[in-house]
Amino acid sequence: MRAKGRERATHQTNKIPCGTSVLKIAPVPYHMPFMCGRWDCENCEKRKTDKCLKDFTASFTAPYSHVSRQPAPTTMKEINRLKNFLDMKIPGSYYTYRDDNEVIIISKTAHPGSKRIKTTTILNTIIPKILSNDWSGKPHTNRSTHSRNIEPIKNDNIKSINQNPTYATWVGPIKMEKVAEQEFKSLTDDPERARWLSRNDLDGNLNLSMRGKELIEQYQSQTCSEPRQEVIEKVLTKLSKAISLSEEEILLYANEGK
Repeated sequence: MRAKGRERATHQTNKIPCGTSVLKIAPVPYHMPFMCGRWDCENCEKRKTDKCLKDFTASFTAPYSHVSRQPAPTTMKEINRLKNFLDMKIPGSYYTYRDDNEVIIISKTAHPGSKRIKTTTILNTIIPKILSNDWSGKPHTNRSTHSRNIEPIKNDNIKSINQNPTYATWVGPIKMEKVAEQEFKSLTDDPERARWLSRNDLDGNLNLSMRGKELIEQYQSQTCSEPRQEVIEKVLTKLSKAISLSEEEILLYANEGK
Protein backbone atom coordinates (compact mmCIF):
# COMPACT_ATOMS: atom_id res chain seq x y z
CA MET A 1 0.00 0.00 0.00
CA ARG A 2 1.36 3.39 -0.96
CA ALA A 3 1.77 5.95 1.78
CA LYS A 4 -0.05 9.26 1.68
CA GLY A 5 1.36 11.65 -0.89
CA ARG A 6 2.95 9.03 -3.16
CA GLU A 7 0.74 10.01 -6.11
CA ARG A 8 2.99 12.98 -6.91
CA ALA A 9 5.22 12.80 -9.95
CA THR A 10 8.15 14.28 -8.06
CA HIS A 11 8.81 15.16 -4.45
CA GLN A 12 11.50 17.62 -3.50
CA THR A 13 12.50 17.13 0.14
CA ASN A 14 10.97 20.37 1.39
CA LYS A 15 7.62 19.42 -0.19
CA ILE A 16 7.32 15.79 0.94
CA PRO A 17 4.43 15.40 3.39
CA CYS A 18 5.72 14.26 6.76
CA GLY A 19 5.17 10.51 7.12
CA THR A 20 5.48 9.75 3.40
CA SER A 21 7.43 6.59 2.59
CA VAL A 22 10.67 7.48 0.76
CA LEU A 23 13.48 5.46 -0.81
CA LYS A 24 16.81 5.62 1.01
CA ILE A 25 19.81 5.05 -1.27
CA ALA A 26 22.18 2.63 0.48
CA PRO A 27 24.19 -0.52 -0.45
CA VAL A 28 20.93 -2.30 0.45
CA PRO A 29 18.26 0.30 -0.45
CA TYR A 30 15.25 0.55 1.85
CA HIS A 31 12.08 2.56 2.46
CA MET A 32 11.23 4.53 5.58
CA PRO A 33 8.83 7.33 6.53
CA PHE A 34 10.13 10.81 5.81
CA MET A 35 10.28 12.93 8.95
CA CYS A 36 10.43 16.70 8.38
CA GLY A 37 11.80 17.32 11.90
CA ARG A 38 10.03 20.67 12.25
CA TRP A 39 8.66 22.02 15.52
CA ASP A 40 5.55 23.27 13.72
CA CYS A 41 4.73 19.72 12.57
CA GLU A 42 2.40 17.94 15.01
CA ASN A 43 3.95 14.49 14.45
CA CYS A 44 7.56 15.65 14.68
CA GLU A 45 6.90 17.91 17.67
CA LYS A 46 5.62 14.89 19.59
CA ARG A 47 8.53 12.71 18.47
CA LYS A 48 11.14 15.36 19.38
CA THR A 49 9.47 16.03 22.73
CA ASP A 50 9.45 12.30 23.53
CA LYS A 51 13.18 12.18 22.74
CA CYS A 52 13.83 15.12 25.11
CA LEU A 53 11.86 13.40 27.89
CA LYS A 54 13.70 10.12 27.32
CA ASP A 55 17.09 11.84 27.55
CA PHE A 56 16.06 13.75 30.68
CA THR A 57 14.73 10.60 32.39
CA ALA A 58 18.00 8.78 31.78
CA SER A 59 20.01 11.47 33.63
CA PHE A 60 17.61 12.80 36.28
CA THR A 61 16.53 9.87 38.44
CA ALA A 62 16.18 11.60 41.85
CA PRO A 63 12.65 12.28 43.20
CA TYR A 64 13.24 16.06 43.15
CA SER A 65 15.07 18.46 40.83
CA HIS A 66 15.61 22.22 40.83
CA VAL A 67 13.92 24.52 38.31
CA SER A 68 14.39 28.20 37.45
CA ARG A 69 13.13 30.43 34.64
CA GLN A 70 14.85 33.20 32.71
CA PRO A 71 13.73 35.43 29.82
CA ALA A 72 14.65 34.01 26.43
CA PRO A 73 17.81 35.78 25.18
CA THR A 74 17.40 37.81 22.00
CA THR A 75 20.80 39.51 21.68
CA MET A 76 24.35 38.18 21.71
CA LYS A 77 24.94 39.94 25.01
CA GLU A 78 21.97 38.15 26.59
CA ILE A 79 23.05 34.82 25.09
CA ASN A 80 26.52 35.21 26.61
CA ARG A 81 25.02 36.23 29.95
CA LEU A 82 22.92 33.04 30.03
CA LYS A 83 25.92 30.93 29.02
CA ASN A 84 28.02 32.43 31.81
CA PHE A 85 25.20 31.79 34.30
CA LEU A 86 25.03 28.13 33.28
CA ASP A 87 28.81 27.72 33.44
CA MET A 88 29.45 29.62 36.67
CA LYS A 89 26.31 29.34 38.80
CA ILE A 90 25.05 25.79 38.26
CA PRO A 91 27.05 23.01 39.89
CA GLY A 92 26.70 19.57 38.33
CA SER A 93 24.26 18.46 35.65
CA TYR A 94 21.57 20.55 34.03
CA TYR A 95 19.15 20.71 31.09
CA THR A 96 17.61 23.79 29.50
CA TYR A 97 14.43 24.06 27.40
CA ARG A 98 13.12 27.17 25.68
CA ASP A 99 10.23 28.75 23.80
CA ASP A 100 9.83 32.27 22.42
CA ASN A 101 9.49 33.86 25.85
CA GLU A 102 11.59 32.00 28.39
CA VAL A 103 14.29 29.46 29.15
CA ILE A 104 13.69 26.81 31.81
CA ILE A 105 16.79 25.56 33.62
CA ILE A 106 16.60 22.21 35.41
CA SER A 107 19.48 21.03 37.57
CA LYS A 108 20.15 18.24 40.05
CA THR A 109 21.26 20.66 42.76
CA ALA A 110 19.99 24.07 43.88
CA HIS A 111 21.06 27.11 41.86
CA PRO A 112 20.23 30.85 42.15
CA GLY A 113 16.50 31.48 41.73
CA SER A 114 15.57 27.79 41.54
CA LYS A 115 12.66 25.95 43.16
CA ARG A 116 12.65 22.32 44.31
CA ILE A 117 10.04 20.46 42.26
CA LYS A 118 9.10 16.80 41.88
CA THR A 119 10.86 15.24 38.91
CA THR A 120 7.61 13.57 37.82
CA THR A 121 5.94 17.01 37.62
CA ILE A 122 8.82 18.24 35.47
CA LEU A 123 8.47 15.25 33.15
CA ASN A 124 4.69 15.26 32.89
CA THR A 125 4.01 18.99 32.81
CA ILE A 126 6.88 21.48 32.68
CA ILE A 127 8.98 20.10 29.81
CA PRO A 128 6.06 19.09 27.52
CA LYS A 129 4.38 22.49 28.06
CA ILE A 130 7.35 24.66 27.14
CA LEU A 131 8.14 22.53 24.07
CA SER A 132 4.52 22.86 22.90
CA ASN A 133 4.53 26.66 23.28
CA ASP A 134 4.98 29.07 20.36
CA TRP A 135 8.33 28.88 18.60
CA SER A 136 9.26 31.43 15.95
CA GLY A 137 12.91 30.38 15.66
CA LYS A 138 14.28 28.10 12.97
CA PRO A 139 11.93 25.11 12.68
CA HIS A 140 14.71 22.52 13.04
CA THR A 141 16.53 24.22 15.94
CA ASN A 142 17.43 22.10 18.96
CA ARG A 143 15.42 23.72 21.75
CA SER A 144 17.18 21.76 24.49
CA THR A 145 20.76 22.00 25.77
CA HIS A 146 22.59 20.16 28.54
CA SER A 147 25.77 20.27 30.60
CA ARG A 148 28.90 18.66 29.19
CA ASN A 149 28.83 15.77 31.65
CA ILE A 150 25.51 14.46 30.27
CA GLU A 151 25.63 11.87 27.51
CA PRO A 152 22.38 11.78 25.49
CA ILE A 153 20.93 8.38 24.62
CA LYS A 154 22.43 7.12 21.38
CA ASN A 155 20.47 5.67 18.49
CA ASP A 156 19.86 1.96 19.07
CA ASN A 157 20.23 1.35 15.34
CA ILE A 158 23.68 2.96 15.01
CA LYS A 159 25.37 -0.38 14.30
CA SER A 160 22.99 -1.29 11.48
CA ILE A 161 23.31 2.26 10.10
CA ASN A 162 27.11 1.88 9.88
CA GLN A 163 26.74 -1.52 8.19
CA ASN A 164 24.33 -0.13 5.59
CA PRO A 165 25.18 3.61 5.31
CA THR A 166 22.56 5.88 3.77
CA TYR A 167 23.99 7.98 0.95
CA ALA A 168 20.88 9.86 -0.19
CA THR A 169 17.10 10.14 -0.30
CA TRP A 170 15.42 9.68 -3.67
CA VAL A 171 13.46 12.85 -4.55
CA GLY A 172 13.15 12.25 -8.29
CA PRO A 173 10.14 10.95 -10.25
CA ILE A 174 8.18 8.32 -8.32
CA LYS A 175 7.88 6.17 -11.45
CA MET A 176 11.71 5.89 -11.58
CA GLU A 177 12.09 4.92 -7.94
CA LYS A 178 12.09 1.15 -8.52
CA VAL A 179 14.61 1.49 -11.36
CA ALA A 180 16.88 3.61 -9.16
CA GLU A 181 16.63 1.07 -6.35
CA GLN A 182 17.62 -1.82 -8.64
CA GLU A 183 20.40 0.18 -10.30
CA PHE A 184 22.10 1.16 -7.07
CA LYS A 185 21.64 -2.30 -5.55
CA SER A 186 23.52 -3.80 -8.51
CA LEU A 187 26.62 -1.62 -7.99
CA THR A 188 29.51 -3.52 -6.42
CA ASP A 189 32.14 -0.94 -5.45
CA ASP A 190 32.41 2.61 -4.12
CA PRO A 191 33.68 4.25 -7.36
CA GLU A 192 30.60 2.98 -9.21
CA ARG A 193 28.35 4.20 -6.38
CA ALA A 194 30.05 7.60 -6.34
CA ARG A 195 29.54 8.04 -10.10
CA TRP A 196 25.87 7.03 -9.82
CA LEU A 197 25.29 9.40 -6.91
CA SER A 198 27.05 12.29 -8.66
CA ARG A 199 25.10 11.80 -11.89
CA ASN A 200 21.70 11.58 -10.20
CA ASP A 201 22.49 14.48 -7.88
CA LEU A 202 23.22 16.68 -10.91
CA ASP A 203 19.88 15.54 -12.40
CA GLY A 204 18.08 16.69 -9.24
CA ASN A 205 16.99 13.19 -8.24
CA LEU A 206 18.73 13.01 -4.85
CA ASN A 207 19.02 14.71 -1.54
CA LEU A 208 22.55 13.66 -0.55
CA SER A 209 23.42 12.79 3.03
CA MET A 210 26.79 13.64 4.54
CA ARG A 211 27.95 10.08 3.83
CA GLY A 212 26.94 10.47 0.18
CA LYS A 213 28.81 13.76 -0.20
CA GLU A 214 31.89 12.24 1.43
CA LEU A 215 31.81 9.27 -0.95
CA ILE A 216 31.62 11.52 -4.01
CA GLU A 217 34.42 13.77 -2.74
CA GLN A 218 36.58 10.74 -1.96
CA TYR A 219 36.12 9.36 -5.47
CA GLN A 220 36.79 12.75 -7.08
CA SER A 221 39.97 13.27 -5.04
CA GLN A 222 41.22 9.81 -5.99
CA THR A 223 40.56 10.55 -9.67
CA CYS A 224 42.36 13.91 -9.50
CA SER A 225 45.36 12.38 -7.75
CA GLU A 226 46.14 9.93 -10.58
CA PRO A 227 49.61 10.53 -12.11
CA ARG A 228 49.42 12.86 -15.11
CA GLN A 229 50.98 10.29 -17.44
CA GLU A 230 48.33 7.69 -16.54
CA VAL A 231 45.59 10.20 -17.31
CA ILE A 232 47.20 11.05 -20.67
CA GLU A 233 47.49 7.36 -21.56
CA LYS A 234 43.84 6.76 -20.76
CA VAL A 235 42.77 9.71 -22.92
CA LEU A 236 44.97 8.56 -25.81
CA THR A 237 43.54 5.05 -25.60
CA LYS A 238 39.97 6.33 -25.74
CA LEU A 239 40.78 8.69 -28.63
CA SER A 240 42.52 5.99 -30.65
CA LYS A 241 39.51 3.71 -30.29
CA ALA A 242 37.15 6.52 -31.26
CA ILE A 243 38.92 7.53 -34.49
CA SER A 244 40.67 4.23 -35.34
CA LEU A 245 44.21 5.66 -35.17
CA SER A 246 47.14 4.29 -33.24
CA GLU A 247 48.45 6.18 -30.23
CA GLU A 248 51.70 6.80 -32.19
CA GLU A 249 49.75 8.41 -35.06
CA ILE A 250 47.83 10.62 -32.67
CA LEU A 251 51.09 11.76 -31.03
CA LEU A 252 52.61 12.39 -34.46
CA TYR A 253 49.71 14.63 -35.50
CA ALA A 254 49.83 16.40 -32.15
CA ASN A 255 53.55 17.15 -32.53
CA GLU A 256 53.07 18.39 -36.08
CA GLY A 257 50.46 20.86 -34.85
CA LYS A 258 52.86 22.48 -32.34
